[in-house]
Amino acid sequence: MIPLPLALLILLSRPVRACDLAEQRAALIRRATIAPSAGVVTSVVPALFAPQGFLLAPGPIAARGPASVARTLERDSLNATSRLRVRTVGGDVSRDGNDGFTYGYFDTFRANGDSVIGWYHAYWRRDGDEWKMLALVRRRRPAGEMSAPREVSSMQDARCIEPPRSADTVAFLKEIMAADLAFSDSAATSVGAAFGAYAADDAAKSGKEAAYVYGKAAITQLYDPPPPNGLKWQPELGTSSRGGDFGFTVGSAGSRVVDPGAPPQNPATAGHYFTIWRRDANGKWRYVID
Repeated sequence: MIPLPLALLILLSRPVRACDLAEQRAALIRRATIAPSAGVVTSVVPALFAPQGFLLAPGPIAARGPASVARTLERDSLNATSRLRVRTVGGDVSRDGNDGFTYGYFDTFRANGDSVIGWYHAYWRRDGDEWKMLALVRRRRPAGEMSAPREVSSMQDARCIEPPRSADTVAFLKEIMAADLAFSDSAATSVGAAFGAYAADDAAKSGKEAAYVYGKAAITQLYDPPPPNGLKWQPELGTSSRGGDFGFTVGSAGSRVVDPGAPPQNPATAGHYFTIWRRDANGKWRYVID
């Protein structure tokens, strides 16, 4: 055990970068909020992505970057004339100010007057002075009253902390994936209890209506009654912030009990999940949105 005075000295000696977390969070929320006047879907959305970023869609996750995102969106020819509105409800940034996440509503308005309404969540990383997406998922949602933007929590110390040079993001990601696997294993006993236990205190999740639900108790209630065949998932890839406080996992998901008479799943339409994680004050990884 490190003696308290020495531990305090180590803490105080961590380098502080000349950036402000509150400013970075505000910039991220602005970046993630898009008005229909910004342009058509096939030009606006790809420009949000980092070179290694991807849009979650059915099938293997292979191609990355703005060009691959554009090709995915162009599969729907109506996107070339459709306008996008993104209403961001919440989000946060890592302690070094370089990683962050956002979530909210992702609505597409067709030139013929139709609309495709959905939820979204995304993981971002700063590239210089600009936030770029590493991963984005969109899901259909029902019509109805949407959640208002969440009140932004105040920061006692908004200074950005530089991670140590020895920071090992591979090791951090292994921790996140281990937590994700344990999360899936615990769902074998009770899906609702698992989603409640692994949720952060302020976790958000899309519900049965258009509005989000928040917190362990409300999320647990979403799975009452539970899915009849249970749920099981397996992380395949992800990332961690350099400081080891944020990250995400992406993988395959499906029913825990498989009907032996059902046809084999087509890989081109395989389901994926995308979970964003944050390390809590006790050092445990808990999801903030799933």
